[in-house]
Amino acid sequence: MKTNEVLQGNIIMDFRKTIIRLTLVLLLVNGAAVAGPDRTTSLFMNTTASLFDLGMYKLDIRLNNISFINVGFEESLPAPIPSASYIWDNDKIIIMLSYFKPYGPKDDKAYARKSCLSAFSNLRIDALVNPQTGELYDFTPTTRWAKLFSHADYNQGGVENELVNLDNKFILSCSWVFNNDSLGTLVIEAPLLSKSYSEKILK
Repeated sequence: MKTNEVLQGNIIMDFRKTIIRLTLVLLLVNGAAVAGPDRTTSLFMNTTASLFDLGMYKLDIRLNNISFINVGFEESLPAPIPSASYIWDNDKIIIMLSYFKPYGPKDDKAYARKSCLSAFSNLRIDALVNPQTGELYDFTPTTRWAKLFSHADYNQGGVENELVNLDNKFILSCSWVFNNDSLGTLVIEAPLLSKSYSEKILK
């Protein structure tokens, strides 16, 4: 009797161990099945970046490597902070330069304007635009910035032919935040391919 009881006990124990092992295997298999990227991650992984996406990314990198020479006219004034943004409503690419407090120590509108326009000259030179005329240099059919939006070393789908039209979308914008809050913020804007500019005060 005892022998039979022992055998039955061993069988039950083996059966339980087998069930536990099978349960663990099933859990591992199910865990492996649900592991990895979810729907949101998969959407971003499977969505291809466009030439425009890559162009904006490369433009931002280029802007942050521009040397702003003769901007500020004082050693205490750092170079402006550049950034590029696409404005959906008017279909323009804004190149923003910002002088934030205390980086704009001068509560002088003429000084602020001169600093912004000098910075615009540096931007135009980098884009291969003559800052004296606001026009492309003779040796290039389009700006250096527009070329950032094209295919690398080959032409496909007429993209190269559209780069000239892309040049007209670049707008330079400079914001100067005065220390005196009552003066507000001076904003100067100008097309890349132009010598004209507009200005306004935001309060």
